[in-house]
Amino acid sequence: MSSVSASRRTVDRRRLRIAIIGSGFGGIGMALQLQEAGFTNFVIFEKAGEVGGVWRDNTYPGAACDVPSQLYSFSFWPNPNWTRSYSPQDEILEYLKMCARQGGLLERIRFHAEVVSLEYSEQRLDWTLTLASGERETFDVVIPALGQLHHPSVPELPGQESFAGQAFHSARWDHSIDWTTKRVGVLGTGASAIQFVPWLARHAGEVTVFQRSAPWVIRKIDREIGPRERRLYDRFPVLQRAQRNLTFWVLDNVMFAHGGSPLRERMIKRMALRNLEKDVPDPVLRGALTPTDTLGCKRILFSSEWYPSLMQPNVHLVAAGVDRLDATGVWSCGAHYEVDVVVYGTGFVTTKFMMPMTVIGAHGVDLQEQWEQGPEAFLGITIPNMPNLFLLYGPNTNLGHNSIIAMLEAQFGYVLEALKTLARIGHGAISVRPEASRAYNEQLQGELAGTVWAAGCDSWYTNDAGRIVNNWSDRVKRYQRLVAHWDIADYDLFGLRSEASVGASVPGTAHVRNQAEA
Repeated sequence: MSSVSASRRTVDRRRLRIAIIGSGFGGIGMALQLQEAGFTNFVIFEKAGEVGGVWRDNTYPGAACDVPSQLYSFSFWPNPNWTRSYSPQDEILEYLKMCARQGGLLERIRFHAEVVSLEYSEQRLDWTLTLASGERETFDVVIPALGQLHHPSVPELPGQESFAGQAFHSARWDHSIDWTTKRVGVLGTGASAIQFVPWLARHAGEVTVFQRSAPWVIRKIDREIGPRERRLYDRFPVLQRAQRNLTFWVLDNVMFAHGGSPLRERMIKRMALRNLEKDVPDPVLRGALTPTDTLGCKRILFSSEWYPSLMQPNVHLVAAGVDRLDATGVWSCGAHYEVDVVVYGTGFVTTKFMMPMTVIGAHGVDLQEQWEQGPEAFLGITIPNMPNLFLLYGPNTNLGHNSIIAMLEAQFGYVLEALKTLARIGHGAISVRPEASRAYNEQLQGELAGTVWAAGCDSWYTNDAGRIVNNWSDRVKRYQRLVAHWDIADYDLFGLRSEASVGASVPGTAHVRNQAEA
């Protein structure tokens, strides 16, 4: 490429005004990749006062990742300094801060800037963002990177307002409490609860855990990564890459238990039940902790401390849901349990993507109305009637067996290819064709109907209508292959040509329409 054409490409890419919403793994990673590709005219909008997303919000004791550390970081920005094989929350947060700081992103982030609405203009081919402050700005491209686990879900229970003690969701942990003599009621036995309950067992006076259904729990083989090993990773990055690749392969093949392989299912189930039998000798308690849901229907959990913590004399398991609260405690199945503190380990609102933001796309289409039957997107990234809007970690891109970072990185590449096309068009817009999105999602839902997530258990993967809206149906490798190529045939392009040779630089220009003719 000549220096003239290279310069022209740089100018074209800088012309695109890009807004990223959110500064978790999706937002930070996308920004780093935009910079690398020459798309430098972007702003990151963050509603909080620092980066980090879910790892900034969840500071409860024991918070850690249940994906191995070597996979829970960007492949293009490895971290040789993890101190454990499963990273604790504070190290993950520091890693994201380091990426933002060393990547030169901090000056591009607007903190305390919550986006409350997006509105598309068909005349200008751009989006207007409105902030909670009332301020409005326009951008050519919007990339929401909001995640799926950032709106705490607190069940509505009779008598909640009358409870006289302290009550909070685990994602809003109250670090001011002296737990020494506190009687604590924990509602829920999900991924967060199995991390903070062992800590409460060691520090609180008494802990009562209310369990609606017993989770499948596999022993977490967590170990310290010593200074010598960290120095080796730093000096020989190929060693860390090799371990990352091996771990990815094992998780994507051995731990993929959701696609109906009887052999893998039996293996994982045997691991979980042996773990339970070894850690819980009491047959009555073991019976209450024996899962009845189909393996994988709900999230499989990893912990070596969960079962031993429930064996402690100050911890009690109530194998039933909660009926109501009153001033002094919790009612379950006609029995009353006095508690001083209620901790909701009840997960997140996961199936209402883009909430509580109002999004009005082309033709005045309200996104939430379009998603009345459930959120869906083409490849989890683009949405009909929403030109130049690219979701990260969108509908049906969550995993139950591997690292979401691998999914995000695949999406970064797909978005970049789309933006390169936009840069070549000049002033334009691209919108996924409704028929392409419909065909993709019909096939996807057909595949999901054959997975354990369709077994009928109550999980955060499905919406109220029973539609699976969160999870991807297959291995990560297959998703990576699907998004490795941005196919212009799946999209309509609108706009004015900025180059005489658009036809040569953009394949399939039969789909490019002059805005004056549209």
